[in-house]
Amino acid sequence: MIQGILALAGGFLVGTIPVGYWLGKWTGVKTRRSHGYNVGFGASIKEVGVLRTILFLAVDFLKGAFIPVVVGLFWPEAAVFGVMGVVAGHLYSPFLRWLSPEKEPSRGRGVTVLFGAVFGLGLGGGSFIPVVAGMLTWAIVVSLPRLWSDQWGYPSLANVTGALVVPVVYVFLGKYDVALVLGLVFLLILWRHKENLGRVLDGIEVRLGQERPLPSGEGEIACAFLVHPMTVDDFWQPPRFGWLESMYRAGLLNERMVRYLGRFMRPMKLDEYVGIESKDGKRLRVYILGAPLFAEQIVSEPDLALKRAKQAARLARDLGARDIGLGAFWSVVGNKGMDVQEGIDIPVTNGGGYTAGTVKIGIERALAALEGKDKSEITAAIVGANGVVGLGIARSIGDRVGKLIMIGRNAERLERSRKVVAKRFSDTEVVADTKYDLLPEADIIFTATSSPEAVIFPEHVKPGAIVFDIGRPPDVSPEVADVPDVKVIPGGVVRPPGGFKGNLDVHFGENQVPACLAETMVLALTGAYEHKSLGDRTRTESINFLVSEAEKLGFEVVDGTEL
Repeated sequence: MIQGILALAGGFLVGTIPVGYWLGKWTGVKTRRSHGYNVGFGASIKEVGVLRTILFLAVDFLKGAFIPVVVGLFWPEAAVFGVMGVVAGHLYSPFLRWLSPEKEPSRGRGVTVLFGAVFGLGLGGGSFIPVVAGMLTWAIVVSLPRLWSDQWGYPSLANVTGALVVPVVYVFLGKYDVALVLGLVFLLILWRHKENLGRVLDGIEVRLGQERPLPSGEGEIACAFLVHPMTVDDFWQPPRFGWLESMYRAGLLNERMVRYLGRFMRPMKLDEYVGIESKDGKRLRVYILGAPLFAEQIVSEPDLALKRAKQAARLARDLGARDIGLGAFWSVVGNKGMDVQEGIDIPVTNGGGYTAGTVKIGIERALAALEGKDKSEITAAIVGANGVVGLGIARSIGDRVGKLIMIGRNAERLERSRKVVAKRFSDTEVVADTKYDLLPEADIIFTATSSPEAVIFPEHVKPGAIVFDIGRPPDVSPEVADVPDVKVIPGGVVRPPGGFKGNLDVHFGENQVPACLAETMVLALTGAYEHKSLGDRTRTESINFLVSEAEKLGFEVVDGTEL
């Protein structure tokens, strides 16, 4: 027993030596940044060429072989524990977390080290069949798709299948004790590949020989945007989670369990928008990142939400993104992005500036739909009037309506806001309420709440009313569309130049994005990060800049008359 523990510990220490990292520094390549997903076979070939890649692989292979050979000289029965130790040390090296400039965990996948370690077991008097079978399996999985297409296979899938074959072969050889330990090693490698396998299911994993999921550098720029599920159905939109839907429909999984499961998932890349091209010829790639916390969880667990947002920002950086935008309820995390930006070396924006600009444009278009009506005949309502956006709307329309209804949750604060607006627009009747009873009087309703659920239902809207919904998730229930002649206009919706297509339905319509994402795009295209939106306040200068630059680049605010 003590021999196995010593072999495990010795193997772990050898495994933690970051040979690949040091070789990368020697060759002048930052291997952690040379691939959008992980340090691996495909990334190395692309960055340092075949010969240096062979050197990298050989060193990892020898690192894996060292401990089983040494332990096998003294305690042959304990050598397999050295295999487990060296692979675990390679996967979870403290050197890369604490000593490297990035101070982040290793991204190594451990398969080369495993093959080297199993080869070491063979040198110690065991069989070479398992390592040969594993390596042949790797080659077959990578090469097989070439038989029916012009594409190679996925190295990540080959890694997992090759690692699985090793303990299976030991079972056939009758070495059940060795197979058991190496089965545990396989589970470690499988866990390290979970994100790769998810991308295989989503159809966005890189095949051998394919271009890396990074901006090409030839006039292409990248940015990232963090989203969260609006409803439980959004949780399994990515194919990697699709299998959970059948369990949910069968009653084997409930919404509470889904929400709990999402708490333990790190941010991941879910989609990629390509095809966006500005009027000045710049191409833009957008990475859609997701961390499956629902709106209520983001609000109720701020520390966890902040942690996930920072992890997403680091993933965005490693993907080559110039900046990252915080979408929907992520925009309120960490003092509306200010705490997220701390310690993060790419710009972070909550998108509030351009959102405010598009809302201003949308207000004008929404009011234009009431053209022909006398001002005194128009009643407008603002739901969420306590907030900064809601109060801003009140100040924008106060002199253009006969009656203004302000609705919010905090009665004391709402009354203060009402007095400010009433004093400014003495010719307008301004009333305030915490209830929705007055809403059916309104000809036009503006909603700007921070509620994670819909707050406007058919009983709140009269036939023929216009509803301008700025909330994300939407403040307006889909049932409102059934009210005769009601027009619901989603606020802050933008159409980027050039068009694009994504796999996920982010609920903004084809070729359309939220204004907060559009701000992220505009900032990436212009590099004018002094105008990014963080915290509660956004300067008027920045709002005007973002609106002006977006128009020059070819972004279009969606006109409600089109919907």
